[in-house]
Amino acid sequence: MTEVPLADSHKKNGLILPLLAGFLLTLGVILFFLYNRSVSYTNLPVNPSEPMVDTMEKVEEKIVAGMPDIPVYPDATVEESFKRTIGEDNEYYVVWVTNASVGEVVSFYETQLSKDSWTITEIPEERNETGDESISATKNNINLIINLERVATTDPTEITLDLFVKSE
Repeated sequence: MTEVPLADSHKKNGLILPLLAGFLLTLGVILFFLYNRSVSYTNLPVNPSEPMVDTMEKVEEKIVAGMPDIPVYPDATVEESFKRTIGEDNEYYVVWVTNASVGEVVSFYETQLSKDSWTITEIPEERNETGDESISATKNNINLIINLERVATTDPTEITLDLFVKSE
C-alpha cells in the first residue's frame, strides 16, 4: 500500500473548501440578480410614456375618501381604512369591529349585497357565533372580499373588507 505524504493530503483537502465556498458564492450572486430582476419589473408602466403611480393613503376611525358605496354592518365601528392607487386601479381596505356574531354579519351581507345587485361568488353556508369566514362578490369592475373573524363569543367580530376597483 502506498502512503500519501501528509503534505499532499492537506493540499487536496485544502482545495475542496475554497471550491465549495466559490460555488456557494456564485450561486448566491446568481439568485440575487434573478430576484432583483423579477422585482424591478413589477412596477414598470405598461405604456412607458405614462409613469405608473403607486400611492397609499391611510385613515384612522373613518372610511377613506373615494371608496365605492358598500353596505356597512349597522353597529360596526371603523378602526382604520386604506386606499392604494396603482396606475388607474384602486384598492380599498377597511377594518371594522362589531359585537354581532359571525353568522349575523354573514346574513346581513348576503341580504344587502344581493339587494344591491352584487354577484356573490363565495359565502359560508353555516351561520356560526364564532369562526373565520369569507364572503366574495363582484359587481361591474369591482371585486369584493369580506373576511370575518371572532375567536370567542365574548370577543368582537372583526370585519375586514378588501375592495379592488379595476379601471374601465
